Amino acid sequence: MAKVINKHKNSLKEKYQKQIKLYSIFMFDILLIICIYLLVSFYFKHVAVFAVGLLITGFMIYEINKRAKVHKKEAKKYHIGYMGEKHVSKLLKRLPRSYNVINDLDLLINTERCQMDHLVIGPSGIYVIETKNYTGQLKGNDYDEVISQTFESSKIHYKKNPTHQIDRQMDLFKQLLYEHGYTIDVRGILFFANKHVKVEIDSDIAAIFTIDQNCQELSDYIKTNDSTNKPLTRDIQRELIHLVLEYNEK
Repeated sequence: MAKVINKHKNSLKEKYQKQIKLYSIFMFDILLIICIYLLVSFYFKHVAVFAVGLLITGFMIYEINKRAKVHKKEAKKYHIGYMGEKHVSKLLKRLPRSYNVINDLDLLINTERCQMDHLVIGPSGIYVIETKNYTGQLKGNDYDEVISQTFESSKIHYKKNPTHQIDRQMDLFKQLLYEHGYTIDVRGILFFANKHVKVEIDSDIAAIFTIDQNCQELSDYIKTNDSTNKPLTRDIQRELIHLVLEYNEK
């Protein structure tokens, strides 16, 4: 079992919990407004009070519910992302003991932020892993600014190309390594963690895996040493881990 270095709270989970808390507060406000309206109407028992109160109450509920829906939508988005990262974390934990897994990184490299879902450091090298929980059919290649996302309803959305995202992460991380005297190649992995996705992305930047594939395939890919890299010794791995944690803002 691989060594998990940082076991702090996941940022997506914290964002999800925050949005759920805000949503709950708004829903409580709606309940409170309804109770106040019923009490006032019962106490005064006047048609004018009832009508004006109903109008004001209805407007307030409408506005509060509109805001609550925004937080509910954000909570759902963060929860989906968190569950995807959690699934990949479990897969990476199955790597041999000689591997180190660092989850949910936020590095500050020369004033630029480099956020990574997962970083694996082991004998075979360094791997930057980006998790996506997209659904639908995804199509694109490394040269596309956006990839297409087609749903069963034939509705098409477009998303920023995730291969560009992971390419930037690898470039920044290699820059950090070079500045500290390390000439080690970094490989990228895109993992699509939703079972309702079909991926047709042609990429030389990152290896692409989906949840339908056997988890052993991901493990085998990571354990395969790139011929351009010498196997990383335990001492080098410890140095790299220390460097990463030093630059981690979390």
